Amino acid sequence: MTEVNPAPEPEAGTTEVQRVHLLGLDNVALRKWLELHDEPRYRAEQLVEWIYARRATTFDEITVLPKRLRMWLTEHAALYTSTVARESVALDQTTKLLLQWPDGNTIETVWIPTGESNTACLSSQAGCPVGCAFCASGMDGLQRNLTAGEIVEQAMRVSRLVAATAEEGDERPPRLSNIVMMGMGEPLANYEEVIKAIRIINASWGLNIGARKITVSTVGLPQQIRRLAAEELQLNLALSLHAPDEELRRELIPWGKIPLNEI
Repeated sequence: MTEVNPAPEPEAGTTEVQRVHLLGLDNVALRKWLELHDEPRYRAEQLVEWIYARRATTFDEITVLPKRLRMWLTEHAALYTSTVARESVALDQTTKLLLQWPDGNTIETVWIPTGESNTACLSSQAGCPVGCAFCASGMDGLQRNLTAGEIVEQAMRVSRLVAATAEEGDERPPRLSNIVMMGMGEPLANYEEVIKAIRIINASWGLNIGARKITVSTVGLPQQIRRLAAEELQLNLALSLHAPDEELRRELIPWGKIPLNEI
């Protein structure tokens, strides 16, 4: 187990809350934000390349930008807002990150390496409102929803781990290849931010992970499932059934009052 903290500390006189979290903006929103501050639109293209393809963690690393702009971005924007409070590696090399946000809330993100893939298991909420009897995540209830930027940041942290440990001749691809929304929280209870994050993760300019390699897990919220189908994202949907019997399922999952035939 190691203690690491790769995220930069906030500059004096600023807070993470005041900064724009760039990992939560798509390329169009990023371009518009920069144009509002009289920056040419090609700066957005430079930023997304260095953020996602080159995996920059600070603006100082983005040397294609003029020093003036790097200083301004450091004051008004953020790339990584979490700190890694703890990192633990299992015998099979599965790596768990405990991330802490500026407000003190923590979540877990997991890198699962297998023979043919590198999968990131992402959280969608700090805590969980579902309260499954067998799950520790919901013991203290829901603390808050994560933002799209915080969800994307988890994927980026795993992407950096994969790239840093890739070896020549390794059977696995040298990049993050799969996403499962199966960490803390109920993804469909934080619908807008989860979908926004998935579109960034899926985008060719973003993490460029195919939609069919992205799985969203749910305990079964029919209205949101229908809404997800209308997104036409070709995602995988995983249903956490846990019990085929209505009565037993209600005991295990407090949110399991929705009839199974409706799910």
